[in-house]
Amino acid sequence: MNQNRIDFKRFIEAYIQSLDRKEITKQSYLKILLTFNEYLIANSILSPNKKDILCYKEYLSKKVRSASIQKTIVVLRGFFTYLDSEDTYRNIMTGVRGVKIEPTFKRASLTLLEMVKLQIKQKSYLIQLKVKETMQ
Repeated sequence: MNQNRIDFKRFIEAYIQSLDRKEITKQSYLKILLTFNEYLIANSILSPNKKDILCYKEYLSKKVRSASIQKTIVVLRGFFTYLDSEDTYRNIMTGVRGVKIEPTFKRASLTLLEMVKLQIKQKSYLIQLKVKETMQ
């Protein structure tokens, strides 16, 4: 297996094409992998290793939410598993743990009473709007 500098961009495209996923998922994965590739280039990383992945994870923690970091890790794990299966590059994601996803605000459904109140407010607003229009 080659551990020298490889053209990740070429392999990213091959990996994306190999996926049995919806097109929107492929586009999302492509964006994540190209962003990772840009990080490698910007940091002059020719042959990334596990330490580089951990540094990237730390870098992301300052820029995005934990759910995005977790998705990135999942995508990178799949990519490096693919490279390993193609005997192109060793799977450097082995042993890289995901992140705990912080709880986010969950929207609660409106009760029937809340829906009725909202409709009344909406109708009241529309009536006021009509009155203003007729006065002008």
